[in-house]
Amino acid sequence: MTNIHDIARISGYSVSTVSRVLNHRKYVSDDVRRRVQAVIDDLDYAPSEVARDLSRGKTMKIGVVLPVFVHPYYTALMQSITESAFAHGYQVTLLPSNYQPKLEKQFLEQFRRRSFDGLIFTSHEMPLAAVAKYQQFGPVVVCEDPGDVKIAAAFTDRKDSYRAAFEWIKARGYRRISLMLPREPKLSATSRTMVEAYTAAFGAAPDPKANWIGR
Repeated sequence: MTNIHDIARISGYSVSTVSRVLNHRKYVSDDVRRRVQAVIDDLDYAPSEVARDLSRGKTMKIGVVLPVFVHPYYTALMQSITESAFAHGYQVTLLPSNYQPKLEKQFLEQFRRRSFDGLIFTSHEMPLAAVAKYQQFGPVVVCEDPGDVKIAAAFTDRKDSYRAAFEWIKARGYRRISLMLPREPKLSATSRTMVEAYTAAFGAAPDPKANWIGR
């Protein structure tokens, strides 16, 4: 298999010069660049992306952990993340977790081994503090209010929207209300916020047996 040393030997230039041509770096004359490129084309050489990632210290990939694919919220979120990543020259790798801590841990370990330049958790099952520890290996972002945990976060505060919705329902005399919660409130920031808004509107917490439906 052809490698950069073969190109250097055949072209008569140093490995560092060939590397500059392959990576479109400066400090190479147009004539030298043409000569080296001719050898590259003649050998039909394609540089290893893995080796290139190692040399530049980046993979240009962002890992996005999401629990489910078929859900309007996550579909819209992934579209926005992908558009922004592509605009900055990054690829996006989808990492479905199905709320399994073992898989989330596996993705974090891949990140530690530099499989991604950054990791985004759209939701998670692992304790937030455990996720935050991996920031020493690079940027980790969550899509929720992290509270006292020091970790980068991008989220919308839905408490006011939930409260307004429950107030609207209450004003129309409805009392038998079911909440479709994705997970138990102690595990899900979304569920917890919804329950808090319900409690504020109706003056009492919802009855888990009568008022909510799990996923």
